[in-house]
Amino acid sequence: MAANYPKALSLCELELLLSHGQASVERGFSVNKELVVENQSEQTLAARRILKDHIVHVNGVTNVEITHNMVVAARNARARYANYLSQQKEEQEAEKRNKKRKEETDPIHELEGKHRRLKTDVSSLVSTSKELYEKC
Repeated sequence: MAANYPKALSLCELELLLSHGQASVERGFSVNKELVVENQSEQTLAARRILKDHIVHVNGVTNVEITHNMVVAARNARARYANYLSQQKEEQEAEKRNKKRKEETDPIHELEGKHRRLKTDVSSLVSTSKELYEKC
């Protein structure tokens, strides 16, 4: 049989090597479940997951190499967080202003649309009345 189908044997071998389960995916879900804290943002969860994966990769927290860049990043973390909060506040205020402006301009645009429709209606009525007058 192997002589008749030479590639079938290698295909079967490859097929048997494939994983039959979702163990790695399920393991990832359980790791995420351990890391999740109430009211946590997606960015924080992703950062915690990266840290945990790195610690596992280097075989423990005692093997993590602390570089100068890491120290500088830790020192600047509070300032970056304050900057992030101020940007979020500015975006919320801008969104409020845009919403308020839209609420103010929507009735104006609605009235302008009604005015245009009335103008077209009046012009069509005038032209129709002229045609009817000429027919009479």
